[in-house]
Amino acid sequence: MAGLIVLAALTACQPAGSEPAVETQPSFTVSLDPLASIRDAVLTAYRGMWRDFSDAAQTADWNDPDLADHATGDAEAKLRYGLFLASEKGQVVKG
Repeated sequence: MAGLIVLAALTACQPAGSEPAVETQPSFTVSLDPLASIRDAVLTAYRGMWRDFSDAAQTADWNDPDLADHATGDAEAKLRYGLFLASEKGQVVKG
């Protein structure tokens, strides 16, 4: 009963013709790119491959097992061959 009295009092205080204020919660629509997670995984692997290569290149270690962490097949073979050639020439990467 007390709630009805408070509601009636609040309604009476509003200007004529106006509707009572209604609190609404903001609605959020999340639109996720379905390929975003795939792109992130590809970029993470690509960056990891070059980080592994850079680390191995500091000593020109073409046998570094970490090279297989992010590269396989032809990509891994090319990285190892480049490091092999550098090691044959006594070259290393300093930066």
